[in-house]
Amino acid sequence: FNEKPPKISNVLEVEVAEGSECFILKVAQHPGENTVRTIAMESTDDLVRGQKCMDSGGPIQVLVGQETLGRIINMFGEPVDEKGPIFPNKETEKFAPLH
Repeated sequence: FNEKPPKISNVLEVEVAEGSECFILKVAQHPGENTVRTIAMESTDDLVRGQKCMDSGGPIQVLVGQETLGRIINMFGEPVDEKGPIFPNKETEKFAPLH
């Protein structure tokens, strides 16, 4: 990182090939020398040293509220139960940090 490293628990989004979903890392430690140690939130098969990444500026956040009860969502707050969007209107979505 050219400036100060991102805060512990912040999300880093790694640049990936066009058309692929971004790769998510969570900052776990600051070992020094403007570097961070991270935890991968998914398989690291296509991750290589030197890929560019951006600090999201905050921790992982998930959807919360009455509408989420009984739904199956992944750690990024995305529904995986094939019942459609949890909040059909984006303006009514409510998020809270995972930690």
